[in-house]
Amino acid sequence: MRFLALFLVSACVAAPALPPGPADHVPPGAYKTGQAAAAAMKVMSLAPGFQVSLVAAEPKVVQPIAMCFDERGRLWVVEGMAYPKKRPEGQGQDRILIMEDVKKDGSFAKVTVFKDGLNLVSGIEVGHGGVWVGAAPEFLFIPKDADDKAGTPVVLLDGWGFHDTHETLNSFVWGPDGWLYGNHGVFTHSVVGKPGTPEEKRVKINAGVWRYHPTRHVFEVFAEGTSNPWGLDYDAHGEFFITA
Repeated sequence: MRFLALFLVSACVAAPALPPGPADHVPPGAYKTGQAAAAAMKVMSLAPGFQVSLVAAEPKVVQPIAMCFDERGRLWVVEGMAYPKKRPEGQGQDRILIMEDVKKDGSFAKVTVFKDGLNLVSGIEVGHGGVWVGAAPEFLFIPKDADDKAGTPVVLLDGWGFHDTHETLNSFVWGPDGWLYGNHGVFTHSVVGKPGTPEEKRVKINAGVWRYHPTRHVFEVFAEGTSNPWGLDYDAHGEFFITA
């Protein structure tokens, strides 16, 4: 049996310190609980042999905006408290959770906060001894030790725009060639480079797919086009697919 793990949250709930959002203007009871939402997913089209199940819901996880799996089958989830507006410097409220299915029953009951205080995080991937994070205007690497304690974030690239926060760097995935791939939307104009790189030597990108080599630390535009891509994967032939 193959499974499609689905994240469901009952509402768009923010931390108490945040200003009111769209969810605050919806009548009470308008949202389903995570369990009820999962039960209502009969309209979802699934391939033969797949099923949908609820693995986490509020209040265990709030405002999930990006996630990935590590080699141990754990989920690393970004709670995007800042979205859709970047917070003032030093006031970031986004955080990264590690969720683990300790009982092996499909419920990710164990939740650990890996890193908090982040700002406008939109992409995450794990590998090479740490966590790769997109938080415009920066692309970060957060090292971790064997106990998953976060080290000091390293800014690998800056110059990522957030003119339109719906279209920042996102959808991180390791490619079949070992590069880290990601998407970028059309109405955010980025001029990317290592910190201190002069303008004329930076790489421009808006709509397209980019990639970054984790050991050679090379950044390049892989493909140009689409509009607001969020979603990136590839098949057994190494051919990429994106959603926009």
